[in-house]
Amino acid sequence: MTPFGLDSEFFSPKKCREKVLPALLMGVASLFLFLKPAVIDAEPPLVQRPAMAVFRSPFSLLALHGREAAKKTQSGTAAIQSVLDRVRTPRVQAVAEALGITLPRKHGRSVGPSGAGMEVIGDLDGDGVPEVAVEWMPPVHRGARQQDRAPALNLLSWDGNRWRASHLMNVVNPFGLEVLPGSRGGARLVAVIVSVGVTRMPYPVIFQYWHHAAQKIWDSRSDSSLYTGYDYGAVRFKEGGLGGFPEMVALGRADPGLLVFPKDPHPNGRGFEERATYRWRDNAYVPVGTRYERNEDYTLYRFIAALHLHEYKSAYSLIDPARFLNTRKPSLKLFRERIQKQWSEFLDDHIFEVPAGAKGSEGHVFILPLANGAQFVYHPSVTSASPYRLTGLQRVKEKAGGK
Repeated sequence: MTPFGLDSEFFSPKKCREKVLPALLMGVASLFLFLKPAVIDAEPPLVQRPAMAVFRSPFSLLALHGREAAKKTQSGTAAIQSVLDRVRTPRVQAVAEALGITLPRKHGRSVGPSGAGMEVIGDLDGDGVPEVAVEWMPPVHRGARQQDRAPALNLLSWDGNRWRASHLMNVVNPFGLEVLPGSRGGARLVAVIVSVGVTRMPYPVIFQYWHHAAQKIWDSRSDSSLYTGYDYGAVRFKEGGLGGFPEMVALGRADPGLLVFPKDPHPNGRGFEERATYRWRDNAYVPVGTRYERNEDYTLYRFIAALHLHEYKSAYSLIDPARFLNTRKPSLKLFRERIQKQWSEFLDDHIFEVPAGAKGSEGHVFILPLANGAQFVYHPSVTSASPYRLTGLQRVKEKAGGK
């Protein structure tokens, strides 16, 4: 497994977003000072990752229909509870039969009519009867509208006399359910990971199970959340957190901005992984640190980011000076002069790209689109082992899509 290291350097992806983009925004905002009086905050505005804007809006729009959604939720919960009230035994098999679901022979998720499903998630309260997660949609009744029927995810628990249903969420996107390690004052924690959009960006929702009922205590999809997901990413939990809550780790391919990688579930070895650690504080998961995978593409990104910020010393530390400059007497001064005269595009506000289909085994090629359908194609040479230093960089100008 590729080693990871905590990156606290000036040109990390996070620092670049915080320093470069806010500066541009502040420059534009200052123009309005000549038009009318304005109050400008001393702190620059925070700039969110572009991908987050794409997936934030659908959840915000759903909030506009909160009353209608709440009405459907109450109706759906009442419908499944009415079925459960007819089950007078703690046997899970009886619950499945009442809901029209066939249990699998082996442990796993069962499937019933209209996508209904059931999964035994374990004995959360130690009463000898396991809790069950059920995705279920009420049957069609005469006079009922189809739009009023929505599949919902419920957690079922036997309280000693009857089965009780706790509504977790309406099912709109694919999801996964996980019982988390640890406990909170005797209560158990359950996470539902919702996958959103074509890139299946994961959004965790945390529930607290206590006294045969589940209640939502944190939702990464809310506007107040500090969570950042990754395209084709994942969310994992591990013991060691605070207050009985496990640490949460969100991981996926980094989206640094200055070097754009194809959004593809199979990246052909291109890009580098980003891992953000979250801990439970003030009734929410908050980020406490970020780590980046150290590989050839991470070195390329840091090199591009350092030159973009005119940090020549930082960029110089990422090369093998003698081999990169092809001289026996390399120096920072010579490196700066070479960049300014021969590679000045790295000093401007350009966005470089990794072409779709490019493989890491092909030399970690990247491009810069130009006007009139042309492009610069760069062929870097990078050492194959840590610390992954640049030993050379060749540039060819060609038509976009080929020579």
